[in-house]
Amino acid sequence: GATDKKYNFEYFLNRAYAFNRDKGKCRVCDEELKPFNLHIHHIDPHLPQASVNRVNNLAAVHEHCHRQIHSREDYASLGKKIWKKIIAFREKLNRLM
Repeated sequence: GATDKKYNFEYFLNRAYAFNRDKGKCRVCDEELKPFNLHIHHIDPHLPQASVNRVNNLAAVHEHCHRQIHSREDYASLGKKIWKKIIAFREKLNRLM
């Protein structure tokens, strides 16, 4: 992953802005993020290089929430609110592929 050309200087710079914009909380489960489990999700990873790492295309999420977004498994047992957010992120990814 991190060798992909979308992981450039702008990405590493804007990670902090996305974290601050999200108030240090996961955009999926709304729980506090810690440095050891912080991931930054590209909402639309297929944007042109000039746009892919803009703050509005980055979402601060937990590592396990990030895996759930990219998984094909059913996580409805997590509760309606969280499952709805996971589905919304998945739909954006799938719509854009």
